[in-house]
Amino acid sequence: MIMTAAFLPAGYWLMKRLDHFLTHHIALPTEETEKVPLDVALFAEEALLRTLVPGLKEAHISVESIQSDDDLCGRQYKLMGALGDDDLQNLLVCSLGKKRMPHCIILAKNNNPLYRNLYRDAGAKCLDRSELTVERIIEELHPSRSEMNRQEDPGC
Repeated sequence: MIMTAAFLPAGYWLMKRLDHFLTHHIALPTEETEKVPLDVALFAEEALLRTLVPGLKEAHISVESIQSDDDLCGRQYKLMGALGDDDLQNLLVCSLGKKRMPHCIILAKNNNPLYRNLYRDAGAKCLDRSELTVERIIEELHPSRSEMNRQEDPGC
């Protein structure tokens, strides 16, 4: 009984000190910080990432490279690019992105015109190799009023 009476106040004091330390010295993620969307997530080959990432960072756009669906867990992006060389992988990334982030803009590199309808059904905008530019990504992130007024095909 005496031991219990000694451990309870000691445990309480220890928990209060730990709470004080965590509050003042370590920034723990809150629900608000986790829900703030990052700008761009890119699924692409290294060569394409090396050309796109510096231009996006220069435009003050945060960029993250994703390699698997685990990279999408708990994250929100404004735009996601599925820019790999394999159409089926791109389609899978588009589907997962739209499922986890319904309001995210999805851009996909389309290598085979036969898959255009599948990309459209997944909610992605198709791009060919010539359209894979920093300017196009910035244009999708910050559409001008003239583009918002025109009727645009939501898919490919």
